[in-house]
Amino acid sequence: MKRVLTSLLLVLLCTISVLAQDNITVTGTVVDVKNVPLAGVAVIQQGTTNGSATDADGKY
Repeated sequence: MKRVLTSLLLVLLCTISVLAQDNITVTGTVVDVKNVPLAGVAVIQQGTTNGSATDADGKY
């Protein structure tokens, strides 16, 4: 019985860590004060090193 409970607990803990992983996609357009798209601008997620650069149309 102890072995079954230990195995069940291990499976439960592994499942929780997998379910905690979320992949989200963030999109947008970077423009200047005149609403002109800006190309080559670095867009970085605050507090991380995740980032991307805008394309010729200012989209990331």
